Amino acid sequence: MEPQSSLPKYLEKILLAYEASDKKLLAEGALPTLRVSQAFSSLALVYEKIRTAVDFSGEHLFRRLATERILRRLLMNNRLESEAVAKNLLKELIWGRYLPNEKIPLAKIAPLTAIIDKYSKLKRKTSLPKKVFDHPDDFILGLLSTEIDELIVDQTDDEAWAISVSEWFWENFDWIDPISEEQQRLLIYVAVRRAMLKSDEAIISYHLFCRAFPNWTRNEDLNRVADNFKLWQKSVKSLFLHPYSNTLFRFIQKRTPAFLVLRSLIEENRERLNEIIKDPKIFEEKIIDLCNRRYSQIGKKVRRGIIRSIIYIFATKMLFAFFLEVPFELFRHGKLSLVPLSINLVFPPFLMGIVGLLIHPPNEENTQRIIRTLKAFTFTDLRTTRFIFSLKPQDKKLSHYIFRSVYILIFLLIFFFASLALWRLNFNLISAGIFFFFVSLVLLFGFRVRWSAQELRVTPEKESFPEFIFNLIAMPFLDLGVKLSVGLTKLNVLMFVLDFLIEAPLKSIINVIGEWVTFIQRKREEVIEVPF
Repeated sequence: MEPQSSLPKYLEKILLAYEASDKKLLAEGALPTLRVSQAFSSLALVYEKIRTAVDFSGEHLFRRLATERILRRLLMNNRLESEAVAKNLLKELIWGRYLPNEKIPLAKIAPLTAIIDKYSKLKRKTSLPKKVFDHPDDFILGLLSTEIDELIVDQTDDEAWAISVSEWFWENFDWIDPISEEQQRLLIYVAVRRAMLKSDEAIISYHLFCRAFPNWTRNEDLNRVADNFKLWQKSVKSLFLHPYSNTLFRFIQKRTPAFLVLRSLIEENRERLNEIIKDPKIFEEKIIDLCNRRYSQIGKKVRRGIIRSIIYIFATKMLFAFFLEVPFELFRHGKLSLVPLSINLVFPPFLMGIVGLLIHPPNEENTQRIIRTLKAFTFTDLRTTRFIFSLKPQDKKLSHYIFRSVYILIFLLIFFFASLALWRLNFNLISAGIFFFFVSLVLLFGFRVRWSAQELRVTPEKESFPEFIFNLIAMPFLDLGVKLSVGLTKLNVLMFVLDFLIEAPLKSIINVIGEWVTFIQRKREEVIEVPF
């Protein structure tokens, strides 16, 4: 399918990316593939399901995060050669069903090995510690895992969407704040990546890295990259911490749902795309149908998110109960207080269910706004005038400080009355702290599920008076939940237990069993092949 010359250049770029991806996939289809023994791999699959349930990240990030986690563990073993690391990585990703068996070309092992070697050398040239990739927040490990993930599964179309939508924003919106053009372009690109593609910092950093060092994937001079790496890393971190970063993200996030719909339209109608794009009426009908189908899937997405959150809560709650709450109860009172234990176990999932019930699908007005945006993006003769915007915060008025004071008062009153109620229910200091901890995290997880389920919403969400009261009461707990989640990402005992005390020995056992099964199969074939 050849892109039409009359199409906007950013849409042409997207279509060309899909064509390039198709050709690459077709070429790989004729190559010999990696076959991994599936004996006892179901154990690895069960582990991965548990691991992803307690790691509250987007499902689209599971494979890259698993790649990073596996690489961290394998690279800490200095006795493993890079080729062995590459093979074991692919094997474990297939065990966890992140990759299909007998579909990954064996030819990928050599470039994977080269990538691992390249980043290992970069790590040694830019870091003082002797150990390689031994820190949970390793910046270079994030780049390595992203490049490997994008080599294993081609994601050229993702980058084409990020660049094209960024260009569309740049050409149709005038950002009048006193920031350099280069800085504005970079901030818009980062915001589009975050809002539309839900990319995490590692993925965004990798693509910014490729912009700064365009020959890196073609063996750019390692010394030059190493000499400039720390300065580049500082500039990237400044983008994530920029005062306008979150405000711009929210601004762009409200305008990206239309492009999610357009992406689905292109991917579902590759063969008929030219016909659809030529006719605005057919185009509109397809968009309406897509929106209605995506709206109907919101309930399923919410249920899946709630189940994952409940698994996380239950697993973490069991750890708290086993190591903290139960020992304290037995030491302090000589017996267990069943009421606090039961409330701490039952109330958080119940609260999560209430948050799920408050999620409403978008309406027809939402669909019409999406259609208007996509027509302006797709049909060059329907362009609108440039939209002028500024993210500079306005001077705070007296009302701002009054409202802030009222909010702090409400915050204190809610926690006071909640604490009083817990005291009357015989909660002690530990069980009350656990209650606040889990309620805050549950509300944070619930509202994140609610936000992700509403990714196609461009119109303001209407809320009833009971919903307003619930959201008002939930806000202090949400604030606490955000602070707790930031702390937990830096120190998560459950993640450590899973990654190093369970995953490492489990994968080793499965690997040994797999090799034994392969050996027995080979011996059986040798015996059968002996002529009579």
